[in-house]
Amino acid sequence: VITDVAIQPGALIEDGSALASVDGIARLAQLTGQPMYREISSGSSGPDVDWLDALLVRKGAAPSSTLDTEHRFTSATTRAVKNLQTQIGASSDGIFRPEYTVWVGSTSSGGAASRPVGQVAASVGGAAAPGSEIFRTASHLQRATLELSAPASRQVLVRDVPLSLSVGADSVDLSGLVPTAEDLASLESLFDAATTTVDAVTVRRREPFHPGVLPSSAIVPLPTGQGCVIVVPSVDQYKPRRFDPVAVDSQEPGVSYVPADLIGLTVVTNVTQSLAKSCASG
Repeated sequence: VITDVAIQPGALIEDGSALASVDGIARLAQLTGQPMYREISSGSSGPDVDWLDALLVRKGAAPSSTLDTEHRFTSATTRAVKNLQTQIGASSDGIFRPEYTVWVGSTSSGGAASRPVGQVAASVGGAAAPGSEIFRTASHLQRATLELSAPASRQVLVRDVPLSLSVGADSVDLSGLVPTAEDLASLESLFDAATTTVDAVTVRRREPFHPGVLPSSAIVPLPTGQGCVIVVPSVDQYKPRRFDPVAVDSQEPGVSYVPADLIGLTVVTNVTQSLAKSCASG
């Protein structure tokens, strides 16, 4: 169980930073070296021991390196690990365990000096199963602009709605035309450089939108906010049909969007005053 969360959005995570506590024991970020995979104790040596040695100095558990000339774990290292265990709330037995660390890693071969926190996923009281997400790093992509080339009548269809952006075979979901911090992180997975300009990008509504289209003269606006059309089921028969307006206004003069269930119906395209009255009473 997560008993404490030590980070917040905007914080900078460094090698050895406390991220969260599980069952009262702090978990430390590991950004460099190789992921911890074994217990480290007296006589151990290797790259993971070198990383631990540097961590002990960085956390103040040892004044300087405690390894011997062959970079092996010594009795001084044991004392330093006990000091660190006391710091993080673990039992002080001098054995460094993999569960004390959370591998954050880096995409660069040399490792990253720090990682910015974007979103914090962990919360006090939450589960701490292996693989549980603690946080997401903030995007290095600072800004993105989507310039639409479609006519204004089409652009209105993708305003203020969740979108899907595609580049070739790859796609990401966006919250809208103005990218949020989370959107920037998604876009960063598609583009390597913040200065990238890509022309062949497709933007679509995440939820399909297929309205009907009618001349605006066929629609009678009602005080309730609904619209009404006069349906002609057969010759000389006129039936008013009310409908709720669609969420998007057409930008084409004299044209209005209507719900898809009106598609295929025969309607009066120029409603007379007497027929309009039937909408109010129907």
